[in-house]
Amino acid sequence: MMANSRAGRPAGVSPKAAGSTTHSAWDEVVRILDDAVGPDHVSPAASLLVGRGDAVLFEHATGATGPGAGDPPCTTDTIFDVASLTKPLVTAALAFQLIARGRLSFDTRVTDVLPDFASHAEGGNDERRLAVTVRNLLHHDSGLPAHRRYFESFPPELPASREEAARRRDRMFALALAEPLERDPRSSSVYSDIGFLVLGAMVEKIAGLRIDALAAEQIFGPLDAAEARFVDLADEPDDAFTLRCAATGACDWRRTQIRGRVQDQNAYAMGGVATHAGLFATARTIHRLAGEWTEAAAGRGRVLDRRVVSHAWDRAEPAAGAAPSPSSSWALGWDTPTPGVSSAGSRIGPGAVGHLGYTGTSLWIDPSRSVHVVLLTNRIAYGTNADAIRALRPRVHDAVFAALDRARD
Repeated sequence: MMANSRAGRPAGVSPKAAGSTTHSAWDEVVRILDDAVGPDHVSPAASLLVGRGDAVLFEHATGATGPGAGDPPCTTDTIFDVASLTKPLVTAALAFQLIARGRLSFDTRVTDVLPDFASHAEGGNDERRLAVTVRNLLHHDSGLPAHRRYFESFPPELPASREEAARRRDRMFALALAEPLERDPRSSSVYSDIGFLVLGAMVEKIAGLRIDALAAEQIFGPLDAAEARFVDLADEPDDAFTLRCAATGACDWRRTQIRGRVQDQNAYAMGGVATHAGLFATARTIHRLAGEWTEAAAGRGRVLDRRVVSHAWDRAEPAAGAAPSPSSSWALGWDTPTPGVSSAGSRIGPGAVGHLGYTGTSLWIDPSRSVHVVLLTNRIAYGTNADAIRALRPRVHDAVFAALDRARD
């Protein structure tokens, strides 16, 4: 087991943290993370960052980037496949920008932008599809299923050309658009990768650019988060980038170990640039993206609009006939804490929003404290059993908020 921090820095404390709180306030956080990494534990690596706006309050990186004996240590520069954090930080953010500019609305129907959505895979008509809106896709109550193994109809080999990669990507979007509904829209919320494929197809159609180019131009560049990126499988491998990445384990379909390429199989099948997964980033980079959301909610956003973010987070009642399921924990594009069972623990504010990623990543934002917590692991390098990460996440967050509250008292 190995705990790491940048040279000359007490483990787990950044220079900014050292001036704002004591090391002892964070000892329990460091202990929990250090105990979680290594063989027979939760994950090979863990990288945690606690931020407030642009400021880093605390960070700690520990473990190794993969399960092998020769894998390099995890540091604050380690890059993670953040999986479904792509949904709020890229796809929802870009949709919110279009809404703020009047090019889209929460109540825009999918068929108004993508007419092919009107018919499902069997070629029949389903009148319910005409009622599905952007709001439903963000709230996961569109009636679309959670997931489909579309990748099984694609070859596992890399595309031979950019043209082939583009064809595969178009086909993946077409499969999502043709997916039959499993339930009535607004009847219940079921977290859906397919819904975010559809939402991403809408964003790309309206903006006229692919999601990676849009994100670089509209989000990553303006927020000094240029290290955030998608890995386009049509490009030549970037060895320096790959060496900085945390491994994400074996893929039976691809018959290989995964590092530096997207783990999500549907995202891989569409060339690595997807709208439900595919983002790679360090904890520092996610911190810059997360800080924009709290700044925007306070009216200080550089790329996000206060009114749109506030509407999404406030879970306000939408127009008649479009109210979300009352049993849902989802805001628009974000999850919220479920009392007693939340991955954010028991001490986070009730107005918090967050999101998880399958690879072992999470982001929780507490507007009441103006604080966000980035936790990145590569837990699936040890396999896909989720029990260990489910236990770790609330322990980490409870310890983080206890340290923050002690420092404030």
